[in-house]
Formats: sequence, C-alpha cells, structure tokens
Amino acid sequence: MRVRQLFQGLLLLLWTTTSLAAPPGEVSNSLHFDADGQTLRWSAEPGSTAYNVYRGASPRGDDLACFDFRTPETFTIDAEVPSRLWTYLVAGWNDQGEGSLGRASDGTARTSVIACADDDGDSVRDDRDNCPGLANPGQQDQDLDGQGDACDEATYDFESDTVGQRPSAMTQTGGVNDSFVVVDRGGDLAVSYDGSANGVGDLFDRLDGAMIRRDLDVYVDASAATGEVLTVSLWSDGTFAENAGSGWEVRLEADGTLSSRVRRVGRDYEELGQVTPSHPERLRLRLRKGTGTVSELGVDEFDGSQWQAIATFSVSDDHLLLGHGLMLDDRDGGRRPLLRLTANALPVAEPLVVRTTAESLTDWKLFQRTAANQADLPLPVSWRSDDPVRLEARVVEAATGLPLAGHDFADHRWSLPAAPGGADTGLTLTGVPAGGNYDVEVRLLRESDGQLLGQASVAQVAVGDVFLAVGQSNMAGYSGAGVAEEPVDEVHLFGNDYRWKRASEPMDSGFEQVDRVSVENPAHSLMLAFAKTVSAAIGVPVAVIPAPLGGTNLHTQWQRRQSDPDNRGTLYGSSIHRVLSQNYGAPIRGVIWYQGESDVGRGTAAYRADLEALVANYRSDLAAPEAFFGNCQLATHLAAQDLDAWIAIQEAQRQQAEADPLSDVVALVDQPRNDTIHLNVEGYKEAGRRLGRAVLVGSYGLSQPLGPQIVSVSFDQGARDRVVITYDKDVTGGTTGLYRVWADGPVTISGLSVVGPQVILQLQRSAFGATVVTYGYSRSPDSPWVEAVDGAGAALAFKDLPVQ
Repeated sequence: MRVRQLFQGLLLLLWTTTSLAAPPGEVSNSLHFDADGQTLRWSAEPGSTAYNVYRGASPRGDDLACFDFRTPETFTIDAEVPSRLWTYLVAGWNDQGEGSLGRASDGTARTSVIACADDDGDSVRDDRDNCPGLANPGQQDQDLDGQGDACDEATYDFESDTVGQRPSAMTQTGGVNDSFVVVDRGGDLAVSYDGSANGVGDLFDRLDGAMIRRDLDVYVDASAATGEVLTVSLWSDGTFAENAGSGWEVRLEADGTLSSRVRRVGRDYEELGQVTPSHPERLRLRLRKGTGTVSELGVDEFDGSQWQAIATFSVSDDHLLLGHGLMLDDRDGGRRPLLRLTANALPVAEPLVVRTTAESLTDWKLFQRTAANQADLPLPVSWRSDDPVRLEARVVEAATGLPLAGHDFADHRWSLPAAPGGADTGLTLTGVPAGGNYDVEVRLLRESDGQLLGQASVAQVAVGDVFLAVGQSNMAGYSGAGVAEEPVDEVHLFGNDYRWKRASEPMDSGFEQVDRVSVENPAHSLMLAFAKTVSAAIGVPVAVIPAPLGGTNLHTQWQRRQSDPDNRGTLYGSSIHRVLSQNYGAPIRGVIWYQGESDVGRGTAAYRADLEALVANYRSDLAAPEAFFGNCQLATHLAAQDLDAWIAIQEAQRQQAEADPLSDVVALVDQPRNDTIHLNVEGYKEAGRRLGRAVLVGSYGLSQPLGPQIVSVSFDQGARDRVVITYDKDVTGGTTGLYRVWADGPVTISGLSVVGPQVILQLQRSAFGATVVTYGYSRSPDSPWVEAVDGAGAALAFKDLPVQ
C-alpha cells in the first residue's frame, strides 16, 4: 500500500511559485488529502475556470503526467490501489491557457512528461484523444480500432464535407446522378441519393482491397429512416447502369430487412437471402474468401454493447467477382442516408503474397514497352513477420529459369519492417527489357539471419507492344469451322473476361464476359494471325485487347460519350477502359479496326469524318498520339446493299489512310467468305497477316510485302479513250466489269489490259470534261481482282478517282 495511506500527514507537494504569461495565478500551497486518503483538495485560485492535476512518482517532479484534465472542481479523487509515494501538482487553467508549472529546485522551468493539453480544442486531452490534431469531441470510432473516425483513412464520416455538395474522395461511375450529395440528419452529416435509381454508383476512393477477393470488414452506420433503401456493393467493379462488372451487394430494404445478392456480370443477379436485423442502423459485414470458389459474407448487428451475428450468406462461384473496391449503388433508389462507413482490408494469413490483379501484375500480362525498350513492372505485396525482413525479387526467362542480366535477387532488394499483424506495400521492378515470356520470382527473408519465410511467383509476363482490336463482326470473327491459327507463347490476350492469358481463337470469346455491351459468341478472327505476324517480325511479344461487336455502326454506336468517355456501357468507353485499366507506363502501340458494313449508305464524306474523329479520339483518350491505326477495307458481300454505297465506304477507308501517315488500310476483296458477309477461317488468317504487314511498315518502318498502291490515274498520253491506273508494283487480274467510268455521262469500257504495274482501260469513246473512275463492282471474292504479282495481296477498291 502507498505511504500516503500509512502516513496521512506525509505529502510531497509541489506548487507554482511564479506566474508566467498564463492568466491563472499560482495555486497556493493548500494541497491536502481528506481523511479517506483518496480525495485531494486545494484552494481555489482566482481567474481559474478549471484545474489540471499532474501526478508523478519522482519527488523531484520530473516525471509528471496529466492525471485529471480541466476539472472544474477544487478536488480530485485518486482511487488507485496504493503502492508508492506520489507527487502531485495542480495548475490553474482558463480560456487563455494553463498556468505555469513553476520551477524545479535548480531554478529551471518545470515541464510535464504528459501535458494536460488539448491542441485541437475538442475538450479531450491529447494523450487520450483518438484523433489528436482534429477536433472530434464525440471521439467516434466506428471500427473500435483506437483511431478516431475523423482521422481514420478507412472511415468516411462526411463531417468535413459541405451540405448540398458531393462528398470528397468519392468518384461517381457508370453515368451521372447529381442527386448524390451530403445531407444533414439532425446535426449528423450523411450521404444519399434522391431515389431516381438510374444504376450509377459512387466509389469510396480511399477504400480498396488492392487485390481481388480480399477479406474485408465493413462497418455501416445507416439512418433509421424507414421506407428507403441503402445498397452497399463489396468487391465492386463496374455498375448496373453500364451493364458491366460485378459486386456483392448488401441492401437495407424499405421495410427494414437486409438482403444479400451477387451481381455476377453486368445485370445478372443471384439472390442469396434475407434477414431482419433488430438494429439495422449499425451493421458489420465480414466478407471472407473461402476455399475453392466459395466465399462467405457474415452480417453482425450492434446491440448497444456488443456485436451479434445475425446471418451468413455464401456464394459458390466467386471467381466471377473480380473487383476490389467499395461502392454505394443507386440501383434501388438509395434514399436511405449513409452516416458512416469504415472498411478494413484484413492482412493476409501467409508470410508473403503478391497481390495480383489485371491492373497491376498477374500471370500472362504483357506490359507496353517504352521508347527505351523496357517497362517498369509493379510489384504489390503483402507480408507478415514478427521480425524485420528483406524482400527480394528477380525476373527469369520462363523457358530456362535463368535470371535476366541486372534483374537477379541481388538487383531488387527492399528492407521492410516487422509486421506481426501484416502489412502491404507497392514496389516496382524497374527497367525490365522488352521480351519474354518471363516469370517474376519473389521471396521474403528474415533480415537478421536470411532465413526464408515465404516465396511467390507470377508466371509468363512479358514486355512488348499492345494493340486494341475494335470494330464489328468481321473483327470479332464469324468464320464458321476450319483449322484454327496455332497459338504461340509470344502472343498474349486480355480477354472479355478481364483475364490475361495465352492468346488463342476465338480471341473475342464471350464466355464470362465482364462488359456486356459487346457480348457475343464469335468464332475465328484475324487477331491472332495479326499478332503473330507482328511479333515474329519485331522479335518481342505482342498483346491484343479485343472489344468489337457485330452489327454495329460507327456514326451512333461507336461514338464517344463526351460527358463520360470511358463509360463501360458504351462500345467506345468499354474499349478504352480495358486499356486504361492496365495502368501502363507508356502508350499502347496501336489500334486495329474492321468495320463499316453497318454504315453503308452514309456516303464517303460522312463516314470518313466519323472515322477520322474516331482515330483522333482514341489517340487523345489513350494518351497515344503516335498510335498506329490499322484498318481493313470492306471485303465482298451478298447482301442487298447497292454496290455504289458499299464502295463509298471503301473509298472513305482508303482516303482516311491516305491522309494520315500513321494509318493504313488493307484490301480484302479477294478473301473467301463463310456466309454472305463474313470471311471464313482462311480469309481471316490472311486478313490478319496483311494487316500485320501494313502495321510493320507504317508503325515500325520495316520492309514488308504490301498490296499494290495507286500511284496515278491518267489518260494514256493524252488519249481520252484510254485510262491508265498505275500501281507501285506489277499487278495481275482485272476485268472490265469491276470498273465504272463517268465523264459527261457514263462511258462504256470496251477492254482491259495489264502491263507491268499498269491497268489500262479501253473506253468505247473519248471521255469529255471531268472524268472519274471507280473500282470494286463485284460481290464475289472469286472475281479477277487486281492483285500484286508477288502475292502480297489485292489492290484497294476506290470510288470516283479523278483521271488526270
């Protein structure tokens, strides 16, 4: 027991002897204990509105700590079990500050070890304030982690936001809903929608699990307002409005029940069940990744003193849940206000985990190389260790296991602190050279003795060039049956399922497609043959990111939404989102396009303008001003469209490529079809090879055999009854039925001859006045189309070229 209880009269008292700048004067030498040995009293000091009581174990008063903070009384009670002699000091306080703590016996100003201070003015002493530096008199701590909501990055409490305005650090996605604003709920700020239910969402920017299917604890404080709905989406990606992505939704219904459902892909829902909480105003959601493809969501309610489990929901195919964010969803109205939300991503259980995502690093991902012929690879990791550790990584050739020069374990080392509870960090493997495929190997070592604690790897990554593939059904590929193009490891694919993989046909497979705007089930395309052609020539891997949709036109369906360019509910927005979500450190190499059939009838000028705008938009939105645009001129068809209207689109395609040095277009009129409009497997293979060669010439400056290009169209040495079409190489083929000549009226073509690079049209009469020639009048790929003698391909169709 303490000495003070044995010797009631023995107290070591310190008091202020000099009044410094603080208004309260010194507390007189009046400190004493009552007979109970617990109540310490002193005389009131004029000017003091409260008192700070300090206590320490040292008789010298050099270990004083705040004991009683700003008590308005002239006494305090110390009921601690006696064990030692204590030293006490009392200082007056008013709204201008604390009185002096006096001077020590050596004359120096006395200080405290723990001050009775409140720097943020919230009437909570700093050493007990769960958010020092920010005023939070209520000391709210939604997740009870000891860090107040006001300064917890994992908490949104909206108290620093402005009523009637959007909350900070939240991003609206999927469209626009201006009704999502901060509202005042009786002095407690919250957010809500107006009930319009247009399917957009608002992401909590600071709350991201940083890896798919990471365990989460989410705390939700909602208004008790009945008749309204609140929907929180976990592991969220995309929105209902966009018909894209997925998420695990928890919905407080208008009648007070809680529903759980999974939005699998787009707008495909699975209802998991309901429960009626007794305390819906405060819930805890425990999302846990289970074994295999099973995950569970536990729901707890707070009964005023503790958490009570009320329900568990499970899903059996969680592989479709690819998101790692949190979002409020207005799909069901969203008028029930959200008061607070806290989300904590739980530490991983293993000593070392590479947090793989399509946005960062994952198996088979290809990184766009920079102008320096290399790329920086992100390395997001989580680790758990009782001791300081060293993380090491290396990049090895996947085929041999040999490390790249400058990229062995000794070249990529980071010292990390002890993290008994787990920690995350983002690292970077800088300067990985173009090539691959590579494996990234990571290991965690105890710093003190080098003991291996954990290891992980990411397989078949590469550094090379990326191409976005867009258009309509002939890009998607409706080939029918045939022998497919053989896959190779050097060609990678970011599929419609938002997964990186080894590329193989069908490249545009709709299986488990994430962005439903372009969902279809095509067969063989030109994409794999294109990528193989390019990769083989440049000597580095190539990736394709497909996003076409059959039956779509350029003038409405492929337009850019000005207010929301990367909206995944639009064809254009979905296509650029797939690229931008990769977080590349360099712009992609190019865009390949096969489209125009659905725009037949718009005419040359209108389609060309639309096409030029599309190319400009892609280069701008992808921050890729040098991106090459590789186009496929329309092939033949058996549809009912007028051939002149068909050729008008072919001419627009030719004109756009001719006017843009970073574009080219290849002829496909000679390629075999599967049906009335789509090429067959062999046709798509050749289309891919031709497009690949055009890109190699135009984007890489390599020498490749190309189809014949027009040099001039003129009368034969002034003779107006003969038109000479000169190409840049020797050609073969041609027949009078493929051409039309118009001067002062239609001019009949009576004969055709081919001499080296020239096609000579013999006219039945002389053409007077302005004369134009058109080429492409056939619906059959078996017609004698003009082709290069060297086998490089067919000549482009054209319309109304002036004869000089």
